[in-house]
Order: sequence, then C-alpha cells, then structure tokens
Amino acid sequence: MRRPKSCGTSASGMHHVAKIATFHNCTFQKIDQENDTGLDAFIELIVDQQTTGCWLGAQIKSGESYVRGGRFVIPSDEAHHSSWRSQPIPIVGIVYHPGSDSARWVDITEFLERRATSDKGYSIPATNPFDSEHFDDFKSHFLAYGESYSNDRYFARALSALSRLKAPDECAAGLRALFSFHRNRRETWFYLLASLRYLRGHRELPWLIFALSHIPGHGDIFWTKKNIIDNAIAEVAEGLFRELITRDDVLVLLSAVDECGFTSGSIGQCVYSIIGIVADRYSILESIIADLTVPEETRFWALLLLSDWLQNRDHDRCARIIADAAQTFTDDDAIERVSAIREAFDHGERIRSY
Repeated sequence: MRRPKSCGTSASGMHHVAKIATFHNCTFQKIDQENDTGLDAFIELIVDQQTTGCWLGAQIKSGESYVRGGRFVIPSDEAHHSSWRSQPIPIVGIVYHPGSDSARWVDITEFLERRATSDKGYSIPATNPFDSEHFDDFKSHFLAYGESYSNDRYFARALSALSRLKAPDECAAGLRALFSFHRNRRETWFYLLASLRYLRGHRELPWLIFALSHIPGHGDIFWTKKNIIDNAIAEVAEGLFRELITRDDVLVLLSAVDECGFTSGSIGQCVYSIIGIVADRYSILESIIADLTVPEETRFWALLLLSDWLQNRDHDRCARIIADAAQTFTDDDAIERVSAIREAFDHGERIRSY
C-alpha cells in the first residue's frame, strides 16, 4: 500500500510543534484526524513547571505550498471559520516550512474577532516565529486570553461543546474551556460533576476526573495564581460533591483506575481524592464490593479503598467485609491480590491503597 508523501510532510509539522511545546514543558495532545473539527492538536500552557489550565486549539499546516514568496499562509474557508468561531478556547494557526525547519504562528481567534476572514488565508508575520527562542512571547500572548474568555458568551459556548459527546474533540475543548476560564463559577462544577455519568468509557473521562480532583486536591496538584480556585467557590463545589455524588458516579470513577492503582501521579490518585470526600463513601464502597454484577477489577479497587479507610475506624466491620469479599472473587489475579489484603489485615499490618 502506498503512503502519500504529504503524510510524511504533515507529520513533520506536527512533530516540530510537539517538540517545541514539550521542550518547554507544555502539554501537546494530537487530535484524531478522523474527526475533522478544523483542529489538529490541543496545547496546554505551563508556566514555571505549574499547570495554568489554559488550553489552545491548534491548526497545523506543513509543506512548501504554505510558504509563498517568503510568506507563511494558513488557508481558510467558511467551513473552517464556522468551526473556529464555535470553539470555546483560543485558536492558533501554525505553519511549518520543512525546507528551513522553521515555523510561524498566527492568532486565528484575534483575526476572526476582527472579521479578517478570507478564502486566501491568513498571512503570518515574520514577527511570530514558533521556536524555542520566542516561545515565552507565544505563551504570554495566549495567557492574556484568560479574562476575556471568562464571560457568559464563552461559558455558553463551552457548555455547548461539552454536550457533544459523540464528537470527542469538541467535548474535549468544552471540558478544557470550563476548567481553563470558568473554574470560578459554581455552575461549572455542577456541570462537570453531572458529566461523570455521561462520560463512562469516554476518551475524556480521565481528564474530567483530573479536573474534578482540584476540588478535594491531592499531593500532585500545586497551586499558583494561574490555576487557583476561589475559596468560596471551592467550598460550594465541595458541598456539591458531598451532596450529589452517587453510587453510580463512584462506579464510573473506579472504572477509570488503571494498573497504577492509586499511586502518586496516576488517575487513581485523583479518584482517591474525589471519593474521599463523599459523605457516605463507606456504605457505597461496601455495596459495590458485594455486588457480583460489578467487574472484579472495580470491586477490588473498592475493597482496597475501603480497607485503607476503615481498618482503624471500624476494625470488626472491615474484617467482615474483607472475609466476605475473599469468597466472591474468581479471577486468579484478583484472588491473589485480595488474599494479600486479608493476610496483611490479619497480621495487623497497615493496608495502604497507594
């Protein structure tokens, strides 16, 4: 099977942008090209090794055809304009020239606000190089969007994008926009929390859990003025978590735990922190452990959490739950892990979920 040369050219542009962004410790997430949303990647800006929550959508073009007479040009049409205008996050256009191994960027959002739309595309000034030497200028430019993107119009746009569950990239943009620009709204945390049950098995579930974990917090979240949540909002959001998280939500959270369990830096660490503030977490976890219709992997994580939290609070109850659970697992690996919990408990050893 032949592979068009354009595929390699396109990949070189994507690689160049990813290399520059990740060199500066920013997050680069390629978008599935089967979902044509007018975007090729998401970039999260990181400052002083701290997340800012500020995400950009990137349109990346690569090849000689995008450099005309020394001018770097992003092609555009009404379909792209419509897609870019609907985005709840700022959009950057980047053109990579393989011949000179150089790239330039243009603020597409700014152009659209000025109604500078043309089928001939956007000409990128030489003053906007996308390289390591000038990356701080690039970051500063887009970090300035924080205030303007926090208004009601963009909030509604973020919710609209979030609702498009069958368009994963639009849903992803909505999630990132809500956290980036609207995290100091009570409504944001209600909608994010309500989204849990609809994102079961969804590609964006881990990212939603990561965002939600900022309310209880954990050891790997470092607070700066770039990602701070107002105390009053955090208190209200925590109240929502305590009141609204259901058994079904806990099942969704546990389903996201991977082989890393609840260790530092894992999605499980975020799950641990969220379930840890649920008011009736002990009863919920006990119910899940006893429910043989729940996958054994999920039941095991529930058992490990409950053993960790309950062993010093109610020794007899914990002993009964572990003993009963040990009789219900059938997978060899699960049996071995549950046996290790039971043996540690019987010997008076501290059971830790991380």
